[in-house]
Amino acid sequence: MKTGIILEIDDRFLTILTPDGQFMRAGNHKSQYQIGQEIQFIPLEEEMGKTAKMTKWFTSFKGKALTAAVLAMLIGAATFIPAYNDNQVFAYMSLDNESSLELEVNKALEVIGIHPYNNEGEKIINMLGNWKKQDLSVVSEKILSEMKKQGFGDGEIILSSTVIADSNKKSNRLLNKELSNIKEIATKQEASITVVKGTEEERKQATDKGVTVGQLKQEEIKVEEDKSNNKQTKSDKKEAVEKEKQEEMSIETVIPENQQNTIDQPPLSNIAEMEKKSEKLTNENKQNKKEVQSNNNQSSKAEEQSQKQQDKNNKQIEKNK
Repeated sequence: MKTGIILEIDDRFLTILTPDGQFMRAGNHKSQYQIGQEIQFIPLEEEMGKTAKMTKWFTSFKGKALTAAVLAMLIGAATFIPAYNDNQVFAYMSLDNESSLELEVNKALEVIGIHPYNNEGEKIINMLGNWKKQDLSVVSEKILSEMKKQGFGDGEIILSSTVIADSNKKSNRLLNKELSNIKEIATKQEASITVVKGTEEERKQATDKGVTVGQLKQEEIKVEEDKSNNKQTKSDKKEAVEKEKQEEMSIETVIPENQQNTIDQPPLSNIAEMEKKSEKLTNENKQNKKEVQSNNNQSSKAEEQSQKQQDKNNKQIEKNK
């Protein structure tokens, strides 16, 4: 069984071109065949048990005419494919400052379309002259020159690029090199430039908002900066409060000399109460001293009586002897 592409269909036979360039015929089994369809087939001579080759048919007038038609189709396709690729968008690039534009670029890095996103951008396009199929760097340099004439505003230019998903590494590498060239051109024209990359999804979001990918990215950057600034502000406030507390704790209160005695002295009512308490404590101390003295006297008398009794007992003992 062989494989080939159907070139002609009639009631009984199919004319098929094989990958090795042979023209063969197969039986038409009334399937839904189409010109250009690739099928697997059994050559007619094998199917019918014949040994005749297609060479005789190929050298016939009809075979020659069909061969010429196929060659014409192949040449036409070869001419059409490059033209098709030249008009296919490979990447989108935007330049944003006071003016905003988006450029469509093919794989040869030629500009095939420019779209303004504001009035300033439209003015720039009108001043570019012939830009169709010009190199990306050439058109970008013209755009940057017109931006400079308009005034760069704050001087910051956002250069964004969005590559279509089916691109290859070589094309991406060439585009990145071209973007670096454009950045150098902007620097020479005394403009600062920020290069950002977007995805197809981000471009869709930007298109829905009516802005370029560069403008969308600029908004995201601003939001992140605001969040960061808010966090820093809160942190600064917290540090300031802590510092203020520490300063308050470390401050010593200075009292004028003429007020120190007044401040140190308690109120008169408190003085009277303190005197009463002091007098009471003094009396209690005196009473305690008396009790201690009395106890000491009693103890001395008891010792004295005990000594007398001892002496008496000793005398009685000597007498009894």
